[in-house]
Amino acid sequence: RIWRRKRMARGRLLGRLALGATAGVGGMAALASQDEGVRRSLTFWSRALPIYAHYRWLQYVELPLRGVDLASAESERRYNELHERYAPRVEKLALELRGFYVKGAQIVSMREDILPEAHLRWCKRMQAEVPTPFAPDESRRVVEEALGGAEAFARTFLHWDDEPLGAASIGVVHRARLARDGREVAVKVMMPGIERKFRSDIGTVKRFCQLAMPQHVSALDEVEAQFFSEFDYVLEARNMARVHANLMPTRWARRVAVPAPLLDLCSHHVLVMELLPGEKLDVGLRSQWKRVAARRGISLAELEAAERAKPARPLGEGAWVHALALALVRAADVCANLGRLAYNWSAGLALGRLPYSWSELPAPLSSILRLLCEVHAHELFENGVLNGDPHAGNVLLMPDGRLGLIDYGQVKELPLDFRVRYAKLIVALADGRNAEAVRIATDEMGLRTRRNDPEVLWRVLAMQHDRDTDDVTMGLNLQLFMEWAEAQDPMEYTPPDLVLPGRVTMMMRGFGNAFRLQLSVAKLWREQAVAFLRAQGEL
Repeated sequence: RIWRRKRMARGRLLGRLALGATAGVGGMAALASQDEGVRRSLTFWSRALPIYAHYRWLQYVELPLRGVDLASAESERRYNELHERYAPRVEKLALELRGFYVKGAQIVSMREDILPEAHLRWCKRMQAEVPTPFAPDESRRVVEEALGGAEAFARTFLHWDDEPLGAASIGVVHRARLARDGREVAVKVMMPGIERKFRSDIGTVKRFCQLAMPQHVSALDEVEAQFFSEFDYVLEARNMARVHANLMPTRWARRVAVPAPLLDLCSHHVLVMELLPGEKLDVGLRSQWKRVAARRGISLAELEAAERAKPARPLGEGAWVHALALALVRAADVCANLGRLAYNWSAGLALGRLPYSWSELPAPLSSILRLLCEVHAHELFENGVLNGDPHAGNVLLMPDGRLGLIDYGQVKELPLDFRVRYAKLIVALADGRNAEAVRIATDEMGLRTRRNDPEVLWRVLAMQHDRDTDDVTMGLNLQLFMEWAEAQDPMEYTPPDLVLPGRVTMMMRGFGNAFRLQLSVAKLWREQAVAFLRAQGEL
């Protein structure tokens, strides 16, 4: 039904494509030699528009003319041909332009159901494998300038590692050792000129969405405002200090770690923080999966495909069986090492000790995901200071078993009155009181669609802030679901404060979906939401 409505708009869409290609690209070409932002926009449009047009041509012209149903295996085969053809080109474009395009790839890679497999593969690589555009000594020069020169740099750092620990969308991170106390620190260095590029890129992407995905434009406005907080490392350091102060003196310190920033060394382009040991969550899980695949005699791609083919299971299902299995493995290891222990404390003292042997235990994904959900609920309800970018590349698996939460470029302070209303919304969604959830969102929070259709509103609210199971999405993937909602009852206004919490819940679910774990964020957040409402006298 969705696609039949869209076919009626075929001529109108293709006309817009032709007009956009002629006026947009032609107009920008006149300015491209004088303005970097225009050059970047022209590069994007000149490469992205033909790709988009080819996809739409297949959807609206080629397949209908051949009588191929869009839900058929033949349609899927033709789309997969386009995906494999264009994924390398889009990846090359993102790496060439970097900026917002890399950040966007990181965001969409958190969801397994947004992108086809060919595009998802390269977007996932953007989480941890972004090549640095810096020359080896360029970061050092930026830090020297921020500190007041080469002599100040030498007084500040006892050691500086020119090889970056990692690269991201707007900068790189280096390891260093402080001269004043010998502490190891992580130094985050912003790429010169990146803010100007980001502003241009987001404007370009918004114009593209107006053409291709108009249902996402309103949310992009809040995303745009939130992204620009990333370009002030002093602000990020202060946000990090606030979250550190909120979490580390509490019970959460036993399970998570937030680095402490060194505010006296931070500036607009440089952030110095405590270095947390550990491996990034996505890297650690991928390494673990590679070893599992090797033991089974298959490739990593084959293992991932086999896992994706399994039906998703609710978070926590079979958790006790998993915990028991891990306990038995560890008990077997202890028994196996008893002989070595006895030897090491007898003959081994003279002849040399034997190493202990421990089985590699898989990362407890359910526990990790539950912990991430719970700690972000605490940030939202208890503190009102929410980290909006908790993707797997920003989480460390620390040697002591804690999770390191390391990036605070997108932190939003949520006012108390909003948090009260949002807590009520979460409780209503968790309890299945759909009409009440719609009433809170529309009457109390100001969410508005063209017709305020209660069914569409409930499904959109549930998808954005709770779960994306088939009873909500009607079996559609995320993109098709949003197109359905836009066709049924277009969104006219989304309260800005709703955007970031919704993004966090979708990131959490995206991480779960990647490992075939289904979760209801509202149910996981319900306990803390109720406690918060009681503390505020609302229950």
